Amino acid sequence: MENQALILFGSAGINIAEYYRQQFARPIPIVLFETHKTDYQAERGAKIINATIQWKNEQKSTHLIESAADLTASYFQGIPDYMQGKNGEMLFFTTAEEQFGNSNFEKTLLRAELYELEIKQILKNYKSIVIIACLGGAVSSAVGPYVAKLANKLHIDTTILVTMPANFEGKKRLAQAQRGLDLFNKKSVITQVKIDPESEGLIRYFKMKDEAIVHAIEKLLRNEE
Repeated sequence: MENQALILFGSAGINIAEYYRQQFARPIPIVLFETHKTDYQAERGAKIINATIQWKNEQKSTHLIESAADLTASYFQGIPDYMQGKNGEMLFFTTAEEQFGNSNFEKTLLRAELYELEIKQILKNYKSIVIIACLGGAVSSAVGPYVAKLANKLHIDTTILVTMPANFEGKKRLAQAQRGLDLFNKKSVITQVKIDPESEGLIRYFKMKDEAIVHAIEKLLRNEE
């Protein structure tokens, strides 16, 4: 059993994982919940590992999976609903449209609930987890609290880092973010990382957001040693 893992969501999670990998040499497993396989294909500097693919009909086959450090990326066609690296370092869901709920909060949460046993199987690999949720998207806002709920049931020590969307990101993302924040277990330790978008340009704002999250992760892990 690994001591700790980072739990990330969506394309924002990929950016954070990549930036963290560049800034800090700390090896730590990453579990990624994602929607589009093209986000995986955007990863660079990957190495080849083997992973077991679990199909709906319970048959198993082995494929080559691209892995960027601890982050796993897929480059093959016909991605199944559920995929896991040999060490449990990735969890991946998709629909026939290659989307996880099509950015719909209810559909995304339902999709996660259908895989409760598989998610628990992943979480059981770790004594503690750090959930990093850039709230606003359906995956981070709906699945983030659900993962925290399952971890709580498994008595896994859980720390949560969240960001809320800026006003210019739209009412839908703001509403979903608040809904997700409200769903997190009140017993969990939740730290909100804040960046003032009014003081920065748009591109700089998102870059600073990633930087702030990454440094918050490292500070948290360093304090726990």
